[in-house]
Amino acid sequence: MKNLQNVLPFILFFFIVASNAQTGIITGTVIDGDFNEPMAFANIIVKGTTTGTTADFDGKYKLELDPGSYTLVFSFAGYNSKEISNIIVNANTDTIIDVVLDTNTLDTVIITTTANRNTESAVLDLQKKSVVVLDGLSAQAIKSTGASNLASAVKNVPGVSIEGGKYVYVRGLGDRYTKSILNGIDIPGLDPDRNTIQMDLFPTNILDNVIVVKSASAEYPADFTGGIVNIVTKDFPTRAEYSISLGSGYNPDMHFNENYLTYTGSDTDFLGFDDGTRDLPINRYQPIPGTFENKLLLTSLTNRFQKELRAKQENSGMNFDFGFTLGNQYDLGEDKIGYQASFSYKNTTTFFENRQDGGWVKDFADTSNNDLKFVLDSDGSEGINNVILNGLLGLTYKTDKSKFKVNFLHIQNGESSAGFFEQQISQDGVGGGLEPLVKNSLTYTERSVTNLLISGDHRLNSYEEDAFNMEWKLSPTFSKVMDKDHRITPLQESGEGQFFVSPSASTFPIQLWRNLIEENWSGKLDFDKTFQLFDRPAKLKFGGSYTYKFRDFSTDDYTFNVRGDGAYIFDGDVDNLLAEENIWNPTTDVGTFLIFGDQFNPNDAYEGEQGIYGTYISTEFNLSESFKTVIGLRTELFRSYYTGQDNETVFNRDLILDEYDFFPSANFI
Repeated sequence: MKNLQNVLPFILFFFIVASNAQTGIITGTVIDGDFNEPMAFANIIVKGTTTGTTADFDGKYKLELDPGSYTLVFSFAGYNSKEISNIIVNANTDTIIDVVLDTNTLDTVIITTTANRNTESAVLDLQKKSVVVLDGLSAQAIKSTGASNLASAVKNVPGVSIEGGKYVYVRGLGDRYTKSILNGIDIPGLDPDRNTIQMDLFPTNILDNVIVVKSASAEYPADFTGGIVNIVTKDFPTRAEYSISLGSGYNPDMHFNENYLTYTGSDTDFLGFDDGTRDLPINRYQPIPGTFENKLLLTSLTNRFQKELRAKQENSGMNFDFGFTLGNQYDLGEDKIGYQASFSYKNTTTFFENRQDGGWVKDFADTSNNDLKFVLDSDGSEGINNVILNGLLGLTYKTDKSKFKVNFLHIQNGESSAGFFEQQISQDGVGGGLEPLVKNSLTYTERSVTNLLISGDHRLNSYEEDAFNMEWKLSPTFSKVMDKDHRITPLQESGEGQFFVSPSASTFPIQLWRNLIEENWSGKLDFDKTFQLFDRPAKLKFGGSYTYKFRDFSTDDYTFNVRGDGAYIFDGDVDNLLAEENIWNPTTDVGTFLIFGDQFNPNDAYEGEQGIYGTYISTEFNLSESFKTVIGLRTELFRSYYTGQDNETVFNRDLILDEYDFFPSANFI
């Protein structure tokens, strides 16, 4: 007891010191209002004190202060100073104050504002003074929307809409006219028919900001007319940052629903990839014999395909997600090193019960008839399970005049679906000959994106002179989309209520594999130099880039038919179609079999290569106080090679496009 009495004063003293030592941080970025870029070595002072700091190479600053209310003064030679008052500092809390400084052409002016007004005006100034038409979302703005992925967040940008919950439309122009880039570098899409990547794959916890550029500029690639969506991932924080997130979602119509449809997948579906269960069961070049050849090989090949073809009812689970982020920076003498890491996992379940779809076409036989012809009626249910797993790891080293960064990103996505539909389909395609069908659909799609970014920013002269900067980036990206064993099993219904395979009415049952594998190798080098023109600040930009793209696309599909009366599927249970006892064999000469000659078709595969060389030069200057001009010229050499087959014509890395073009641009603000 006596020892405890001796220790208590020390414990009390410790808590008093700890409570008094608690501080908060003011942090942010100082931006050059004329050029919308970080202002290195700007001065930040707490008004009325000698406490202050300077912005680093990226224009970032940090002040550690006791809790209270402060006024900060931001200044830089040749620029109007800005005073921001009513900045509230709370213990163990970061207060973010981003500031835009403008040049002064006459006498020095001190602009006074409050913290809240500054936060709003900083964003507006960036857009108002941008040399191109752009909109964007900061990390704070994304967080305030509550969006869990990029697709949900970016639709809050004016002029941007999302189609299918994944694809970006800018100013009403579709995927063909929009381009997506990652950290300023070209990345491949994940769909052979689209130009942009699916935005729902990017969780918001890895994003620093999203910029949507809506007008042409020489430093951007020339293959867009609607807009460029630049996805910028997180940099390391100014202080230690550790966070864990857990979430769940519940929809009474979709979750804990015993009518939910699913099927047996692989043991790793919960990780967003298939473990090989759905791999192609035979060699794609294996010839398929016909029933007329009476070979047991046909029985063996048919028996290797997955036998589960019917969507099963099962109780559905809730949506859930979790993740963590961590990062920090450390001083290495006069330099800094920092890291940023994040991981997130999201598992969502969607169920469309009593889903109704329809199809209509125009009457091509009578063009004066504006009434549409009914060709499809579909009523059924579909269950979808979607898993997205991602990891981000970044390392940054910053000196007085240089910044080096390595960033690694991997996104893994797996989506399985199971559906059952009762349909009526027009046999002539124009509204006649309606036939009743049922269709079971079991699908699985695996997607992944792996990106490595190595970059550097360098100040090539002293800070006392007009800035001369260099930036370089090298980034390989590997992506793949694999439709693995899509099983589509349609049956026609007779007037007596029996079901049968009907190639003419419902097509053959099919199992399909489709693979799209891409790799991009991108590099770019940019220079910018500020100078004086007409006694006003101006900037010259020039640089070059090269992007190599490779795409490998192939499709394998196998169809099945029934020899004999097919009584084992009269009740509509498609799981009986490939049951081992119902597989065709030479002895009985009845049962389900692979259709003769249905092996890999070279017309269903191709390889493509592209090489894009780009150079540009642009100048940015003010003709008057309120009139800015940006004039630029971009050149691109575009070469495209094709390997594939079109019926009897074979292409072997044939050069199909070789163009050298000039793209002038002019923006007046």
